[in-house]
Parts: sequence; structure tokens; C-alpha cells
Amino acid sequence: MSVVMLLVTLLTWTALIGWIVGGAWIRARRLRQEALIHALATLIGRDLPLLRGLTRLSMDESSGMSRALERLTERLARGDSLSAALRDAHWGFSSETIGAINAAERAGTLATTLRELANRPATGQAAEIAPSAPYRIYLFMLCGPAVLALITAVRFVFVDMGDYDDISLPSATVWLMEVGAWVYDHLVWVTAGLLSVMMLCVYAWVRREFAPRQPDYPPPRFPIGDALRWWMPLVGRVERATALARQTPILAASIHAGHDIVAAARHAAEAPANHFARRTMRDWADAIETGETPMDAARRVGIAAPLRRALSAPPDRVAGALAYVAKYYESLRIHWARVLEDVTVPLMILAAAAFVGFVVIGLYLPIVSWIDDANAAIW
Repeated sequence: MSVVMLLVTLLTWTALIGWIVGGAWIRARRLRQEALIHALATLIGRDLPLLRGLTRLSMDESSGMSRALERLTERLARGDSLSAALRDAHWGFSSETIGAINAAERAGTLATTLRELANRPATGQAAEIAPSAPYRIYLFMLCGPAVLALITAVRFVFVDMGDYDDISLPSATVWLMEVGAWVYDHLVWVTAGLLSVMMLCVYAWVRREFAPRQPDYPPPRFPIGDALRWWMPLVGRVERATALARQTPILAASIHAGHDIVAAARHAAEAPANHFARRTMRDWADAIETGETPMDAARRVGIAAPLRRALSAPPDRVAGALAYVAKYYESLRIHWARVLEDVTVPLMILAAAAFVGFVVIGLYLPIVSWIDDANAAIW
């Protein structure tokens, strides 16, 4: 039993400490990314010599930032694109940033995109996607090993107390004993399952945050995760608003650069968004190429109404209307992300409280019965 408790305790505390230290490390890397994006936006926006400016900046920065600037300068000097150079110089850049810069390079709107990326952190934490809900969900999942240790210990607590056949145990206690016995009998498989789930969550999070999306990379054949998030009642609203908040700026920048609707839609389809949102943009471009008008094709494939109204503006005002719609969807994304957080966190707290109360009742009532019987026997 002591070995089991030690294993579960080490697993719990290792995951918790790793979550705290990893979060601090990721925040430090994101600060470096913001500084690098600001430097690139200034150099390219003012049409300054890029390689010379990056070399000069690398002399004034700290060691970590200086190494990133040196690697970026080296890759750019070889003739690599900015998105490829950024991906290799500082691997912590998210797929959203790399995808936006890649699409901007192809659309010819690099200066505008870098300026938008540089100004994004100035909006504060409200501009983040569900800033604390994912981390609280991960922390909630870490309670699993602790609960495993508790319900495993229940079996040994009552067995060590002796014979309890003459005591009417509550259903909660009986259930906890049965679960504890099953967990103890299958401890290796339960521990392996917990480790697998934790590693899968870490892998999915790292891939979503840091794996850059290639423009010509084929979409997943069975996007199970995207499908679940897309069709869930409240999470689906966050996914749709997030996808449009990422796709609309690319659409506006492409049209502002002089591209037609088909090319702009294909550029927007490369944004790091939900699989179904990217497929909608691709279907829209394919429908226009078959001869349909942009508005009819947009209505048929399910393009959002605010986006259709912006596209119906006069040709010289389409880019401005799309920029306005992009800000609208950005604010809508923040709104639904906060609603999701405000709904999810209380539900998790209530679920955890209900389970803890169930466990406490299952442990407390038999002890009270034993104490009453002991008092009756003594007096």
C-alpha cells in the first residue's frame, strides 16, 4: 500500500510542479516572441535594412534574445522566407503567428500583418483565447491521481478496522470500497491509463500551440477534436468566432493587396483555425472557380452573414469593411471565451465539491456508526 501511495503522490506532484514551471517558462518565451515581432514590424514597416537592423539589435539584447536574433539573421541571409526563418530561429512561435506571416508573405501584406501582430499584445489579457480556462481544466485533470489514491486507500481503511458485517454501511461507502478494490486489483493498468491521458493532453497542447501549420499540408482526414469542439453548444460558438477572427484579417489583407476573392479565400483557408472553418473557405473558393458569383457561393457554403455584407460593399470599400468585421469577430471571440470560462469553472467546482462530499460521507458515516456502537458497549 505504501508503494502505491508513494507512486500516486509522486505522479501528482510531478505533474503539478511541471505545470507551474512549464507555465512560467512558456510565459518567458512568449515575451521574447513579442519583442521579436515588434522589432520585425519596426524594421519592415519603416523599410529599414532588415539584416543590418537584426544584427544591431542582437548586440544590445540579452543572451537568449541575442541567440534568436542571430539565428534569424543567419537563416534570412541564406535566402529563407521570414516564416521559415522564424520557425527555425525561435521554435516557440505559435502556429497562428507562423501561418499569418506565411500567408502575408504570399499575399504581399507582410508589413501590415506584422504591425497587427505587434499591436495584439497591447490589448492585454482580454485578447487571449480563454486565458485561464484551459489551465484550470488541466489542473482539474490533475486531481485524478489524488482521487485514485483516496479511493484506493478506502479499501484498506475498512479492512484494517476489522469486521463490519454487523454495521449497515451506506451505499457511498460500499461503492467506494468496490471502486478501491477494483483499482487496487488493476493498479498497473489504471496508472498506465492515467499516464497515457496526461501525455496525450500535453502532446495535443504542445502541437496546437507550437506546431506551425504548413500551407500545402493536407488537412486531417478524421478531425475528431475539431468536430467535437465545432458541434458542442457553447464551445462551438467560441470555435466559430475564433476561426472568423483569424481568417477575416487575412481575407482583408489579401484583398487590400490586390488579390481576387478566390486567392483571398485560399489564403484565409490557411489560417490556423478549426478544420470545418478552413474547409468552408476552400469550398467557397472552389465554388467561385466553377462559375458561381461570390455572394451566391458564400450563401451556399455557409459564410457568415456579417462577412457576406462586408463583401457586398463597393469594391473600393471592401477591404475597410472586412477590417471592421475582423474587429467585430475579435470582440465576439473574447466575449464567448469569457462566457465559456464563466460557465465551465463553476461547473468544475460544483462537480469536484459533489464528489468530495460523496467521498467524505462514505468515510464519515461508518466511523460515526462505529463510535456509537463503541459508546453503547462502554456505557
